[in-house]
Amino acid sequence: MERRIHMSNYAICTMQKFKSGNIGGYDSHVKRKHKKHSNQQIDNSKSHLNRSLIQSELNLRERMISILKKQESMLNQNKSQLKKTLENGQIDLKENTNKVLMEMQSIENELSSGIERLNNQNKKSLDVIEQRTSDLVASTRKSALITHWIDAFKYGFATAVILLPVLLGLIKFNII
Repeated sequence: MERRIHMSNYAICTMQKFKSGNIGGYDSHVKRKHKKHSNQQIDNSKSHLNRSLIQSELNLRERMISILKKQESMLNQNKSQLKKTLENGQIDLKENTNKVLMEMQSIENELSSGIERLNNQNKKSLDVIEQRTSDLVASTRKSALITHWIDAFKYGFATAVILLPVLLGLIKFNII
């Protein structure tokens, strides 16, 4: 006849906060090292069937200390990595800032030369406009002179004789 071992369909998990001085007593309780228990339903003959999720030769206190040391070393390692990252980040930030400043200086120089080029072009354009305006004014003066001559011939030569020396003087001194 085959004998089956009855496995229970439940598990007991406890999560409690203990101070380091109380861990040893709790470890003894879990491993059933005491003969008397406050719970009368505990069967010490079945304690060997208990399974622990963490198999270790260390007692609970020693395991907690090793876990805390591992966490502390990881924290210190992360601190040094974080410090390196911050230092590298500061260096990168300075380099990027210098690159941005140099690029801005380059843009400013390009803009200054562009503005100077535009000013020169505007000055040349204004000079051309001024020359054309002067030419138009001179042409207008000559047209006015011709109109006066035509009026002189139209209204009488006597008026032309009087105005002729005056107009010739004006032309001689480039007033007209």
